[in-house]
Amino acid sequence: MGDSYFISNSGLALGIADGVGAWKLQGIDAGTYSRGLMANANAYVTEQLMYNRNVELQPLKIMDYAFQANVRNQIVGTSTALVAVVDSGNVLRVLNVGDSVLMLCRNGQIAYRTQEQQHSFNCPFQLGTNSYDKPAMGEQHSYPLQEGDIVILGTDGVFDNVHDHEIQSIVQQHFNQPGDTNAIATAIAQTAVQHGGSRTTRTPFCVSANRAGISYQGGKADDITVVVSKVSAQPGG
Repeated sequence: MGDSYFISNSGLALGIADGVGAWKLQGIDAGTYSRGLMANANAYVTEQLMYNRNVELQPLKIMDYAFQANVRNQIVGTSTALVAVVDSGNVLRVLNVGDSVLMLCRNGQIAYRTQEQQHSFNCPFQLGTNSYDKPAMGEQHSYPLQEGDIVILGTDGVFDNVHDHEIQSIVQQHFNQPGDTNAIATAIAQTAVQHGGSRTTRTPFCVSANRAGISYQGGKADDITVVVSKVSAQPGG
C-alpha cells in the first residue's frame, strides 16, 4: 500500500501521504517514501511539543523537515502529502502538495475544501526522487474552526471515486451520532472501494478524464486512505 498518515498525540497535527505507484515497476515499495514522510512529520511535531507545549506548529516547517529527513535517509520514491495543524486561535492551517484533499464540514454542510494540485491531468505535484516539486511549492490554506466541525483528509483514491455531495450526504447521515467519526470514515472508504471497482459509475476521475479529452468511464482502482476527526473544545474530547 502506498498511502500513509499520522495523527499527533496532541491531536493538533495530522497528515496524509500517497506514494506514487509507478515505483513498483522498478521494484521499489511505493509506500516507503510516504511512510517516511509521515513518520518524520510526527516525530517533528512530537519533539516540538515536548520542548514547548505552546509552540505554534507550522505545516510548511513540518513538511519541510519530513522531506529533508527522507533526503538524508536516502529514501527512493515520490509521494503527495498534506499536513494540517490547529493553531492557538483555533484556525486550521493546511499545506497541500499534490492531489490529496482536506474537507471541512460544519453542521452537515461542506464549509471548506482544498483543491487538488496537479501539473496536468493525473499528474499531481509530488515530493521525492527526481521531482522538482518542493514543500514550499504546495498550496497553503487556513480556515477558522468551530466545535463540532468534521475534518476529512483523503488521498486521491477517495476523491477520485466519491463526489463531494456524496461525502456530504454520508456526513449528514452519521453526524452527531455515537462514533460518528468512525462511521463516516468507514462509509466513505466503502463507497470509494465500490466506485473504484465500477466500470459504469460516473466518478470524479471519470469527469476529469473526459474534460481532459480522454474517453473514460467508471472508477479508478487505487489505495484508499481517509482520516476523519471532530473538533472538540477539550483536548482528547
